[in-house]
Amino acid sequence: MNVGDLVKVIEGDLRNLIGVVIDHTDKQVTILPKEIEINEPVSFLPTQLIKHFKLGDKVKLTEGSYHGQQGTILKLDDKVAGVIVDNINQEIKCLVNTLDVCVESK
Repeated sequence: MNVGDLVKVIEGDLRNLIGVVIDHTDKQVTILPKEIEINEPVSFLPTQLIKHFKLGDKVKLTEGSYHGQQGTILKLDDKVAGVIVDNINQEIKCLVNTLDVCVESK
């Protein structure tokens, strides 16, 4: 995960909390929650977070045989996204943590 990534908490008391990564190390990720009730940064283990996307987000694949390709998210299911890859007009499934939001989608 990188600074600026939108993430979702997947375990613990703050499960389903969404926030933006403001700092990270190998052992800790600090996010600024999007929830109005929580206005202070909160830290988590990296394993407690996944990247968060919305349907229609334009993304870039960062791993696998389609590395570097761009596409659009058509389906989301927990940790897996269905992405239609631009150049080949084919839907593939990939882990959300292997995607980055393209600049024009932010």
